[in-house]
Amino acid sequence: RLILLSAHDTSLAAILSALNLQSKSPVEFAAFLTIELWQRKDSSGKNKDDYYITWNYNGDPQNFNNFC
Repeated sequence: RLILLSAHDTSLAAILSALNLQSKSPVEFAAFLTIELWQRKDSSGKNKDDYYITWNYNGDPQNFNNFC
């Protein structure tokens, strides 16, 4: 399933600020944030009841180990 949303630069700046991703410079032209929900698989390839999220800002993976 794919869901696409669009937003103005000010909306994206607010989200990035909340995630501590954005510096004091303005959001770049055509900047994008992708949030993906993945389901882990076991060694046989079957889905497990374990999920994780990946975040990418302008294609660069972001690490949130200390976020929550």
